[in-house]
Order: sequence, then C-alpha cells, then structure tokens
Amino acid sequence: MSLTVFLFCSLGCNSIADIGIERLVALLPSLKNLKKIKLPQCSISSTGGLNLAEALSQCPLVEEIDLSRNNFENKATCLFAALAQVRHLKVLHLRACGLGVKSESALMEALGSWQQMEDLSLSENAFTEQYLLKLSKRLPHLTLLRKLDLKLCGVSDSVCKSLANVLGCCQNLEEIILSWNRIGDDGLCALASSLKHMRRLKKMDLWGNLLTKDMAEKLHKENARLSF
Repeated sequence: MSLTVFLFCSLGCNSIADIGIERLVALLPSLKNLKKIKLPQCSISSTGGLNLAEALSQCPLVEEIDLSRNNFENKATCLFAALAQVRHLKVLHLRACGLGVKSESALMEALGSWQQMEDLSLSENAFTEQYLLKLSKRLPHLTLLRKLDLKLCGVSDSVCKSLANVLGCCQNLEEIILSWNRIGDDGLCALASSLKHMRRLKKMDLWGNLLTKDMAEKLHKENARLSF
C-alpha cells in the first residue's frame, strides 16, 4: 500500500525519541496527504523537534500537530520559525513543552502566520506576564479560533482584564481553559463582563484559581458557562 494514502499519524506516549524522529522525517516526503500528526510524550528533544518541524513545513496539507510533553526549550526559537511555515495549521498542541521567556518572541511571530488556527493549547508552560498580555492582544487576529487552552500558565488578574477587552472580538471562540492560574475575583469579574459579547462560547474553565467561593457561586448563577 502506498504511503501517500496516510492522512493521520499518531505515535503518542511511545519512547521513540530522536532516533524515531529521524526515521519519521525520512518518511514524511512520501506522506503527501498527511493532515494530522500526534506525538505527545515521545521523549523528543529540542533537536528532534526542530528536525520534525522543518520536515513538516514541507508537507502542504498538514493541519494538526500535537507535540505536547516533549521538551523544546533549547531550540524553541528555531522550532517556531519552522512551524510558522506550516501555513494551513488549524490545531497546535504544545502542552508542557518547556516553553518560556526564550521562546516567547518566536512564538508571537509565528502566531501571525497561523491565520487559520482553530485550536491552540499552550498550557503548562512558564510564560511571562508581559508575553501573556501581548498574546491577549493578538487573539482578535486569530479570527477562526474556537478553543484556547492556557491552563497553568501563570495567568493573573491583569492578564484577565486584557483578555476581557478583546474577547468580544473573538466571535468564534467556543471554549477557553484558564484553570489552575492566579486569577482572583477582579480577574473573574472582568472575564464575566465579556461573556455577553461571546455568543458562541460554551464554556470558560476557571477551576483551581484564587477565587472566593461567594463570588464564584454568584457569577456561576448569573452565567452557567463559567465553570469552577
């Protein structure tokens, strides 16, 4: 059977490491119709991730990439430069990839290339507040975005207030995950005020934050889309 028929590659939770990535990279030119690739928790290093990203940039139909729980901290800048060339990317999951201050500029630049992004997960990475504020201002440009996952990213009340100012412009958002951050009552009230403009939003997950019980209960009664 020809390799060109493959649309989906999933090898998650296997210790394929960089050796396995080398073999996969060698096969990618034959996978002409590949649309989805999932490699979470595969012991891929920053070098392996970069080699994979460069190869995927040559796959014209790739729409979904999941590289969660692999550590790309050392070469994250180059990795995002390569991923920015995947022009039709709709889904990108990078949970717990060791991202942080070294990768923020490259990630922000790459976001400008992903005009078709629908599902973005950057959860469990140590971003600075300055980056999260910039990210919030970039969201209206991701006009097709349906799901945003910023769980355990250090989101503060200040970031929430910035988010509240722009979420009304994100008309396609259906789910926002902000669980296990540093959001207090002020941030919660700001987010709640933006819900009236978000007609497609089904759920905003705020579990595990610094909210008082009374405020959480009050706002949940007013809008059941807020989940605690």
